[in-house]
Amino acid sequence: MSTASLATLAASLREALDAPLDLQNKAEREARLEIIDMIPALNRKLIGEVQTIRDMAWEWLNVLSLKAVSHWSIARYVPLDEQISYTDLSTKCSESKRETGVSIGFHNPGQTSLYEEVKKIPDRVQRFGLAMALFSSGDGYEPSSLVEGYDWGKVGGGTIVDVGGGNGFTSSAISDAFPALKIVVKDIDIDVTDNMETEHKRPNIQFQKHDFFAPQIVKGADVYIYRWIFHNWGDDESVKILQAAIPALKRGAKILINDGCLPAPGTGHLSEEKTSRNLDICMMVAMNAKECEEGDWEALFKKADPKFKYLGARRPEGSRMSLIEAKWTGEWSA
Repeated sequence: MSTASLATLAASLREALDAPLDLQNKAEREARLEIIDMIPALNRKLIGEVQTIRDMAWEWLNVLSLKAVSHWSIARYVPLDEQISYTDLSTKCSESKRETGVSIGFHNPGQTSLYEEVKKIPDRVQRFGLAMALFSSGDGYEPSSLVEGYDWGKVGGGTIVDVGGGNGFTSSAISDAFPALKIVVKDIDIDVTDNMETEHKRPNIQFQKHDFFAPQIVKGADVYIYRWIFHNWGDDESVKILQAAIPALKRGAKILINDGCLPAPGTGHLSEEKTSRNLDICMMVAMNAKECEEGDWEALFKKADPKFKYLGARRPEGSRMSLIEAKWTGEWSA
């Protein structure tokens, strides 16, 4: 499809949506059914086969959302002839609960976390890593947005640390574009890293085993990258991850988070917002975590240490992920 044909189609669809339907008219009924039949094929053409399969895998979230609407009787409190704020609606529907199924399942003492369960079977660990790499290479999630969306040139021949960098697929993309950089990929699953290192090995990349809750030992680096790390953890754990980096930070060092940043409802394209909200629900169900709004990111840095200066969040063109950046203004304790 050309840009012109897509623009024409979009204009025609907007016009059609504004027009009333006469379902008593046989021709209109037939045209309506024909359009309904074409919508799935059009959707596949526009988003691609991989995203189509992802959307199919996420259909359970629609059922989960309807279950929540039913369980908390949300529809009962939404007036038919006027608006109601989310705050007022949540107050009407609120129930005081000390524990949720998610917190009991994953974050209580004596329970097995998702990561611990995955690690029980080595093949599952490898599949998990491959799945994350595939997901990260999807439309809008490619490492190229991190490579092209940040001014790596100003780092020169400095050092960057890819915290929780898995098999190094993100760092290898940065290395290919900026070979003068010295890169350290750190991940707790060092066995998986060893198995996959050949594909992503570069002369300027080192691999080290590291738990990002433990104090960072690569000191004096210029940038510490956390790509798709924090959305797997709740606020308390996220603060601990940031605090673990502090012993290694020199004055002016940057924390660069490449993660989702939820937009305000209704401010962007509905299809992109739905993907973000779906992921938000997934993180809540699987990890007792969430996708953050920009204010949440700023609050995390402030809670971790006031000496973090929050520099803002921005989303590179064409990306579904944002670059969230902060600078360390404290003294280096090394």
